[in-house]
Amino acid sequence: MSWSHSAILKVVDELEDRMEGGGYIVEYHSCDFFPERWFDAVFVLRTDNTVLYNRLEKRCVVPKSDALHVRTE
Repeated sequence: MSWSHSAILKVVDELEDRMEGGGYIVEYHSCDFFPERWFDAVFVLRTDNTVLYNRLEKRCVVPKSDALHVRTE
């Protein structure tokens, strides 16, 4: 999914007050548009693509058309 600049700003604006007090875990596939001041630590979780695909497939999350996206992750 490609987000427009204005959509990204709306997300950041919406979260700004909530993030001020800290104590939250933010799960997203990128951190490019989140302000660094929001985070004390960043953790990157990785797995073998085959393991990931099988996990998502069991949960019926990966339609056949999205298989390419999993392979390129």
